[in-house]
Amino acid sequence: MTITRRTVVKLLGSSAFAGAISSTLASRAFAAASELVIAQSGGQAGEALEKAYAAPFTAKTGIPVRFVGLESALGELKAMLQSGTIDRHVWDVELADVLSQPDLFEYLDWDAIAPDPIFPEAKQPKAIGRHYYSYVMSWNGKAKPISTWKNFFDTENFPGRRAMMSYDAYAQLEVALLADGVAADKLYPLDVDRAFAFLEANKDKVQVWWDSGSQAAELVTSGEVDYALIYSGRVAYSKDVGMTYNQGISVLNYLAVTKGIDADAKAAAMKFFHEMTVAENELKAVETIAYSGPSEGLDALLTDEQRKVLPSSVQNRAVQVPIDSQWWTENRAAIDKRWTEFRANL
Repeated sequence: MTITRRTVVKLLGSSAFAGAISSTLASRAFAAASELVIAQSGGQAGEALEKAYAAPFTAKTGIPVRFVGLESALGELKAMLQSGTIDRHVWDVELADVLSQPDLFEYLDWDAIAPDPIFPEAKQPKAIGRHYYSYVMSWNGKAKPISTWKNFFDTENFPGRRAMMSYDAYAQLEVALLADGVAADKLYPLDVDRAFAFLEANKDKVQVWWDSGSQAAELVTSGEVDYALIYSGRVAYSKDVGMTYNQGISVLNYLAVTKGIDADAKAAAMKFFHEMTVAENELKAVETIAYSGPSEGLDALLTDEQRKVLPSSVQNRAVQVPIDSQWWTENRAAIDKRWTEFRANL
Protein backbone atom coordinates (compact mmCIF):
# COMPACT_ATOMS: atom_id res chain seq x y z
CA MET A 1 0.00 0.00 0.00
CA THR A 2 1.25 3.48 -0.89
CA ILE A 3 0.62 6.23 1.65
CA THR A 4 -0.08 9.62 0.11
CA ARG A 5 -0.68 12.96 1.71
CA ARG A 6 -4.41 12.55 1.06
CA THR A 7 -4.54 9.37 3.12
CA VAL A 8 -3.08 10.90 6.29
CA VAL A 9 -5.74 13.54 6.97
CA LYS A 10 -7.67 11.09 9.13
CA LEU A 11 -4.56 10.45 11.27
CA LEU A 12 -3.91 14.02 12.23
CA GLY A 13 -6.93 15.23 14.16
CA SER A 14 -5.48 16.49 17.40
CA SER A 15 -6.83 18.24 20.42
CA ALA A 16 -5.16 21.45 21.53
CA PHE A 17 -2.75 21.39 18.57
CA ALA A 18 -3.38 25.05 17.79
CA GLY A 19 -2.44 25.93 21.34
CA ALA A 20 0.73 23.87 21.12
CA ILE A 21 1.76 25.65 17.93
CA SER A 22 1.12 29.07 19.44
CA SER A 23 3.17 28.21 22.50
CA THR A 24 6.07 26.92 20.43
CA LEU A 25 6.08 29.86 18.06
CA ALA A 26 5.86 32.42 20.82
CA SER A 27 9.09 31.12 22.33
CA ARG A 28 11.10 31.20 19.11
CA ALA A 29 13.25 33.91 17.60
CA PHE A 30 13.58 33.70 13.85
CA ALA A 31 16.57 34.67 11.80
CA ALA A 32 16.11 36.30 8.40
CA ALA A 33 15.72 33.72 5.67
CA SER A 34 18.75 33.24 3.44
CA GLU A 35 16.85 30.82 1.22
CA LEU A 36 13.33 29.62 0.51
CA VAL A 37 12.80 25.94 1.30
CA ILE A 38 9.93 24.14 -0.44
CA ALA A 39 8.76 20.66 0.53
CA GLN A 40 7.29 18.99 -2.52
CA SER A 41 6.66 15.56 -3.99
CA GLY A 42 9.43 15.65 -6.59
CA GLY A 43 9.51 13.93 -9.95
CA GLN A 44 8.68 15.83 -13.12
CA ALA A 45 6.32 18.12 -11.21
CA GLY A 46 9.25 19.13 -9.02
CA GLU A 47 11.42 19.74 -12.05
CA ALA A 48 8.73 22.00 -13.51
CA LEU A 49 8.49 23.92 -10.25
CA GLU A 50 12.23 24.54 -10.29
CA LYS A 51 12.62 25.49 -13.95
CA ALA A 52 9.46 27.53 -14.42
CA TYR A 53 9.12 29.38 -11.11
CA ALA A 54 12.23 29.09 -8.95
CA ALA A 55 14.57 30.23 -11.71
CA PRO A 56 12.83 33.56 -12.41
CA PHE A 57 12.21 34.11 -8.70
CA THR A 58 15.90 33.73 -7.86
CA ALA A 59 16.93 35.85 -10.86
CA LYS A 60 14.78 38.71 -9.58
CA THR A 61 15.37 38.44 -5.82
CA GLY A 62 18.76 36.77 -5.48
CA ILE A 63 17.18 34.32 -3.01
CA PRO A 64 18.01 30.67 -3.73
CA VAL A 65 15.26 28.05 -3.58
CA ARG A 66 15.98 24.65 -2.09
CA PHE A 67 13.62 21.75 -2.70
CA VAL A 68 13.26 18.89 -0.24
CA GLY A 69 11.30 15.66 -0.56
CA LEU A 70 7.84 15.09 0.80
CA GLU A 71 5.73 12.05 1.65
CA SER A 72 3.01 13.42 3.92
CA ALA A 73 2.59 17.20 4.10
CA LEU A 74 0.39 17.23 7.17
CA GLY A 75 2.35 14.63 9.11
CA GLU A 76 5.72 16.19 8.41
CA LEU A 77 4.55 19.76 8.99
CA LYS A 78 2.95 18.87 12.28
CA ALA A 79 6.08 17.07 13.46
CA MET A 80 8.26 20.01 12.40
CA LEU A 81 6.18 22.54 14.31
CA GLN A 82 6.10 20.39 17.42
CA SER A 83 9.90 20.02 17.27
CA GLY A 84 10.31 23.79 17.50
CA THR A 85 12.61 23.94 14.48
CA ILE A 86 11.16 25.44 11.32
CA ASP A 87 13.30 24.38 8.38
CA ARG A 88 10.70 24.27 5.57
CA HIS A 89 8.71 27.30 4.48
CA VAL A 90 6.36 26.18 1.71
CA TRP A 91 4.42 22.93 1.32
CA ASP A 92 2.94 21.00 -1.58
CA VAL A 93 -0.63 20.29 -0.44
CA GLU A 94 -4.17 19.47 -1.45
CA LEU A 95 -6.81 22.02 -0.51
CA ALA A 96 -8.40 19.42 1.77
CA ASP A 97 -5.13 19.40 3.77
CA VAL A 98 -5.45 23.11 4.44
CA LEU A 99 -9.17 22.99 5.15
CA SER A 100 -8.81 20.10 7.59
CA GLN A 101 -5.81 21.52 9.49
CA PRO A 102 -5.91 25.31 9.04
CA ASP A 103 -3.83 25.99 12.16
CA LEU A 104 -0.78 24.53 10.44
CA PHE A 105 -0.73 27.22 7.78
CA GLU A 106 -0.15 30.97 7.47
CA TYR A 107 -2.58 33.37 5.84
CA LEU A 108 -1.29 34.54 2.47
CA ASP A 109 -0.76 38.20 1.68
CA TRP A 110 -2.51 38.51 -1.65
CA ASP A 111 -1.59 42.19 -1.96
CA ALA A 112 2.07 41.20 -1.76
CA ILE A 113 1.59 38.34 -4.21
CA ALA A 114 -0.01 40.77 -6.67
CA PRO A 115 -1.10 37.89 -8.90
CA ASP A 116 -1.62 38.05 -12.61
CA PRO A 117 -5.19 36.92 -13.45
CA ILE A 118 -5.82 33.39 -12.13
CA PHE A 119 -8.87 31.19 -11.82
CA PRO A 120 -10.92 31.96 -8.67
CA GLU A 121 -10.36 28.55 -7.05
CA ALA A 122 -6.60 29.17 -7.11
CA LYS A 123 -6.89 32.11 -4.73
CA GLN A 124 -7.51 30.75 -1.23
CA PRO A 125 -6.92 32.51 2.11
CA LYS A 126 -4.17 30.06 3.06
CA ALA A 127 -3.16 28.45 -0.25
CA ILE A 128 -2.38 29.28 -3.86
CA GLY A 129 -3.13 27.04 -6.82
CA ARG A 130 -0.03 25.34 -8.20
CA HIS A 131 -1.23 23.11 -11.04
CA TYR A 132 -4.18 21.03 -12.17
CA TYR A 133 -4.21 17.29 -12.61
CA SER A 134 -7.09 14.97 -13.36
CA TYR A 135 -8.22 11.43 -12.78
CA VAL A 136 -9.05 10.25 -16.28
CA MET A 137 -9.81 7.09 -18.24
CA SER A 138 -6.99 5.84 -20.45
CA TRP A 139 -6.46 2.93 -22.81
CA ASN A 140 -3.62 1.10 -24.47
CA GLY A 141 -3.12 2.11 -28.09
CA LYS A 142 -4.34 -1.29 -29.29
CA ALA A 143 -7.57 -1.16 -27.28
CA LYS A 144 -10.92 0.22 -28.40
CA PRO A 145 -11.19 3.88 -27.29
CA ILE A 146 -13.75 4.79 -24.63
CA SER A 147 -15.37 8.11 -23.78
CA THR A 148 -17.36 7.62 -20.55
CA TRP A 149 -16.93 5.86 -17.23
CA LYS A 150 -19.92 3.73 -18.21
CA ASN A 151 -17.78 2.49 -21.12
CA PHE A 152 -14.94 1.82 -18.70
CA PHE A 153 -17.05 -0.74 -16.82
CA ASP A 154 -18.70 -2.14 -19.98
CA THR A 155 -16.58 -5.23 -20.54
CA GLU A 156 -18.97 -6.65 -23.14
CA ASN A 157 -18.62 -3.83 -25.66
CA PHE A 158 -15.12 -2.82 -24.54
CA PRO A 159 -13.37 -6.08 -23.62
CA GLY A 160 -10.04 -6.10 -21.86
CA ARG A 161 -8.31 -5.90 -18.51
CA ARG A 162 -8.89 -2.92 -16.22
CA ALA A 163 -6.90 -1.12 -13.53
CA MET A 164 -7.95 1.28 -10.78
CA MET A 165 -6.32 2.88 -7.73
CA SER A 166 -5.94 0.71 -4.65
CA TYR A 167 -5.06 3.09 -1.86
CA ASP A 168 -7.78 5.73 -1.91
CA ALA A 169 -11.45 6.31 -2.64
CA TYR A 170 -10.63 9.91 -3.58
CA ALA A 171 -12.15 10.67 -7.01
CA GLN A 172 -13.09 7.01 -7.46
CA LEU A 173 -16.44 7.48 -5.74
CA GLU A 174 -17.17 10.21 -8.27
CA VAL A 175 -16.13 7.85 -11.07
CA ALA A 176 -18.44 5.13 -9.77
CA LEU A 177 -21.42 7.46 -9.60
CA LEU A 178 -20.79 8.86 -13.08
CA ALA A 179 -20.57 5.29 -14.40
CA ASP A 180 -23.83 4.48 -12.64
CA GLY A 181 -25.63 7.31 -14.42
CA VAL A 182 -25.46 10.25 -12.00
CA ALA A 183 -25.25 13.55 -13.87
CA ALA A 184 -22.03 15.51 -13.38
CA ASP A 185 -23.88 18.53 -11.97
CA LYS A 186 -25.71 16.31 -9.46
CA LEU A 187 -22.69 14.50 -7.98
CA TYR A 188 -22.36 16.45 -4.73
CA PRO A 189 -23.07 15.67 -2.04
CA LEU A 190 -21.88 12.20 -3.05
CA ASP A 191 -24.25 9.29 -2.54
CA VAL A 192 -21.65 7.20 -0.75
CA ASP A 193 -23.80 4.11 -0.35
CA ARG A 194 -24.62 4.08 -4.06
CA ALA A 195 -20.98 4.58 -5.02
CA PHE A 196 -19.72 1.71 -2.87
CA ALA A 197 -22.57 -0.52 -4.04
CA PHE A 198 -21.55 0.11 -7.66
CA LEU A 199 -17.89 -0.61 -6.93
CA GLU A 200 -18.78 -3.77 -5.05
CA ALA A 201 -20.92 -4.99 -7.95
CA ASN A 202 -18.21 -4.21 -10.53
CA LYS A 203 -14.94 -4.89 -8.71
CA ASP A 204 -14.41 -8.20 -10.50
CA LYS A 205 -14.11 -6.27 -13.77
CA VAL A 206 -10.93 -4.70 -12.43
CA GLN A 207 -7.94 -7.03 -12.59
CA VAL A 208 -5.26 -4.73 -11.15
CA TRP A 209 -5.51 -2.23 -8.30
CA TRP A 210 -2.43 -0.04 -8.66
CA ASP A 211 -0.35 1.47 -5.88
CA SER A 212 1.32 4.38 -7.66
CA GLY A 213 0.91 6.62 -10.68
CA SER A 214 4.06 5.20 -12.26
CA GLN A 215 2.68 1.68 -11.92
CA ALA A 216 -0.58 2.73 -13.56
CA ALA A 217 1.29 4.24 -16.50
CA GLU A 218 3.42 1.13 -16.94
CA LEU A 219 0.36 -1.13 -16.83
CA VAL A 220 -1.50 0.64 -19.61
CA THR A 221 1.56 1.48 -21.70
CA SER A 222 2.86 -2.09 -21.71
CA GLY A 223 -0.55 -3.54 -22.48
CA GLU A 224 -0.72 -5.51 -19.23
CA VAL A 225 -4.11 -3.80 -18.92
CA ASP A 226 -6.21 -2.36 -21.70
CA TYR A 227 -7.93 0.37 -19.67
CA ALA A 228 -6.89 2.29 -16.56
CA LEU A 229 -8.08 5.05 -14.32
CA ILE A 230 -4.95 7.18 -14.16
CA TYR A 231 -3.44 10.56 -13.31
CA SER A 232 -3.68 12.59 -16.52
CA GLY A 233 -0.09 13.78 -16.51
CA ARG A 234 1.24 10.23 -16.57
CA VAL A 235 0.02 9.60 -20.12
CA ALA A 236 -0.99 12.96 -21.61
CA TYR A 237 2.17 13.19 -23.74
CA SER A 238 2.31 9.47 -24.51
CA LYS A 239 2.11 8.28 -28.11
CA ASP A 240 1.24 4.74 -26.99
CA VAL A 241 -1.73 5.47 -24.76
CA GLY A 242 -5.07 7.14 -25.43
CA MET A 243 -6.97 9.20 -22.88
CA THR A 244 -9.86 11.62 -22.63
CA TYR A 245 -10.72 14.42 -20.24
CA ASN A 246 -14.42 13.74 -20.72
CA GLN A 247 -15.87 13.07 -17.24
CA GLY A 248 -12.41 13.53 -15.74
CA ILE A 249 -12.22 14.48 -12.09
CA SER A 250 -10.21 17.71 -11.96
CA VAL A 251 -8.07 18.56 -8.94
CA LEU A 252 -6.07 21.73 -8.30
CA ASN A 253 -2.90 21.12 -6.32
CA TYR A 254 -1.78 23.95 -4.00
CA LEU A 255 1.17 25.44 -2.16
CA ALA A 256 0.81 26.74 1.40
CA VAL A 257 3.07 28.41 3.94
CA THR A 258 4.23 27.15 7.34
CA LYS A 259 2.44 28.77 10.25
CA GLY A 260 4.64 31.29 12.04
CA ILE A 261 7.57 31.66 9.65
CA ASP A 262 9.52 34.87 9.97
CA ALA A 263 8.55 37.97 8.01
CA ASP A 264 11.46 37.75 5.56
CA ALA A 265 10.70 34.15 4.65
CA LYS A 266 7.03 34.92 4.23
CA ALA A 267 7.81 37.92 2.03
CA ALA A 268 10.02 35.69 -0.13
CA ALA A 269 7.26 33.12 -0.41
CA MET A 270 4.82 35.75 -1.60
CA LYS A 271 7.24 36.82 -4.34
CA PHE A 272 7.69 33.19 -5.34
CA PHE A 273 3.92 32.77 -5.52
CA HIS A 274 3.66 35.72 -7.87
CA GLU A 275 5.86 33.87 -10.35
CA MET A 276 3.39 30.98 -10.27
CA THR A 277 0.65 33.23 -11.64
CA VAL A 278 2.62 34.40 -14.67
CA ALA A 279 1.32 32.73 -17.83
CA GLU A 280 4.73 32.67 -19.52
CA ASN A 281 6.20 30.82 -16.54
CA GLU A 282 3.36 28.32 -16.57
CA LEU A 283 4.07 27.71 -20.24
CA LYS A 284 7.60 26.65 -19.29
CA ALA A 285 6.21 24.29 -16.67
CA VAL A 286 4.05 22.36 -19.12
CA GLU A 287 7.09 21.68 -21.27
CA THR A 288 8.20 19.35 -18.47
CA ILE A 289 4.90 17.82 -17.33
CA ALA A 290 1.32 17.99 -18.57
CA TYR A 291 -0.02 19.61 -15.39
CA SER A 292 -1.04 23.17 -16.20
CA GLY A 293 -1.26 26.12 -13.83
CA PRO A 294 -4.22 28.37 -12.95
CA SER A 295 -3.32 31.39 -15.08
CA GLU A 296 -6.28 32.71 -17.04
CA GLY A 297 -3.82 33.82 -19.71
CA LEU A 298 -2.16 30.46 -20.30
CA ASP A 299 -4.65 29.14 -22.84
CA ALA A 300 -3.86 31.92 -25.31
CA LEU A 301 -0.19 30.89 -25.30
CA LEU A 302 -0.79 27.20 -25.97
CA THR A 303 -0.63 25.37 -29.27
CA ASP A 304 -3.68 23.42 -30.41
CA GLU A 305 -1.89 20.20 -29.47
CA GLN A 306 -1.16 21.46 -25.95
CA ARG A 307 -4.79 22.49 -25.48
CA LYS A 308 -5.82 18.92 -26.24
CA VAL A 309 -3.66 17.39 -23.52
CA LEU A 310 -3.55 19.93 -20.67
CA PRO A 311 -6.17 19.68 -17.91
CA SER A 312 -6.89 23.39 -17.48
CA SER A 313 -7.32 24.34 -21.13
CA VAL A 314 -10.68 25.91 -21.87
CA GLN A 315 -11.86 22.90 -23.83
CA ASN A 316 -10.87 20.39 -21.16
CA ARG A 317 -12.16 22.35 -18.18
CA ALA A 318 -15.56 22.35 -19.86
CA VAL A 319 -15.93 18.55 -19.86
CA GLN A 320 -14.58 17.75 -16.39
CA VAL A 321 -15.95 17.68 -12.86
CA PRO A 322 -13.98 19.74 -10.30
CA ILE A 323 -13.40 17.84 -7.06
CA ASP A 324 -15.32 19.23 -4.10
CA SER A 325 -12.56 19.63 -1.52
CA GLN A 326 -14.93 20.90 1.15
CA TRP A 327 -17.06 17.76 0.86
CA TRP A 328 -14.00 15.55 1.10
CA THR A 329 -12.70 17.46 4.11
CA GLU A 330 -15.97 16.90 5.94
CA ASN A 331 -16.33 13.23 4.98
CA ARG A 332 -12.77 11.95 4.62
CA ALA A 333 -12.55 9.97 7.88
CA ALA A 334 -15.74 8.01 7.26
CA ILE A 335 -14.84 7.35 3.62
CA ASP A 336 -11.35 6.12 4.51
CA LYS A 337 -12.82 3.61 6.94
CA ARG A 338 -15.24 2.27 4.32
CA TRP A 339 -12.50 2.12 1.67
CA THR A 340 -10.29 0.07 3.98
CA GLU A 341 -13.16 -2.39 4.42
CA PHE A 342 -13.77 -2.48 0.68
CA ARG A 343 -10.09 -3.09 -0.11
CA ALA A 344 -9.94 -5.98 2.30
CA ASN A 345 -12.32 -7.90 0.03
CA LEU A 346 -10.64 -7.24 -3.31
